[in-house]
Amino acid sequence: MSLADRTPRITVGYPGLLASLVLMMLLAPIAEPEGSLRFATSLVFAFLLVFSVWTVSHEARATMIASALALIVFLGSTLMDWFDLGQTFGVSILIVACLFFAYVASLVLRDVFLSRTVTAQTIMGAICAYILLGMLWGYLYSLVNALQPGAFSDNIEGTGLIGRFVYFSMVTLTTLGYGDITPVSAVARGLAVVQATLGQVYLTVLVARLVGIHLTQNGRPEGD
Repeated sequence: MSLADRTPRITVGYPGLLASLVLMMLLAPIAEPEGSLRFATSLVFAFLLVFSVWTVSHEARATMIASALALIVFLGSTLMDWFDLGQTFGVSILIVACLFFAYVASLVLRDVFLSRTVTAQTIMGAICAYILLGMLWGYLYSLVNALQPGAFSDNIEGTGLIGRFVYFSMVTLTTLGYGDITPVSAVARGLAVVQATLGQVYLTVLVARLVGIHLTQNGRPEGD
């Protein structure tokens, strides 16, 4: 049974998760590379990460796995703000962050696909998964940049790398293409192409179909 077919574990459900993800996207680009604002943002991120796990996990094992990944990301990011732990440690934290967002996105998508009926909760779950994929690609871009310095060309100042690449990820996912950040390396360009294609297919196929089914189930023609 999916989250959309029953009473959520917490009353806010997917609407609350969606609001949290939007807040995360708003905070990421304005977070400074270091300092008190960076630490405060990390605390908010940690809360939102655990909140997302609590919202979508129906099994104790899934909750424990995702919570452990979220804890590692938060503690690792905080330690890197305080100490110089080297590139290897930073790359490891980025990999764990990628695993976290991929895992939670898979939980949400599984919940959406297992839903017996398409409700407003189902549609919001699909939108949450869309944003989670954007966050995942933001960390993937950060990982590529860490492994291949100069993989991206940009003229953005005053924003941390994570916030910068989350911004680039969402711009690419929605195919806005402002051009202020440009993928240079082959791996970076490949990731951008895959993400842009996935973003369009996701909206036009999955979300549009869910909305159409939802309208049909409620006795309304899709064209109304």
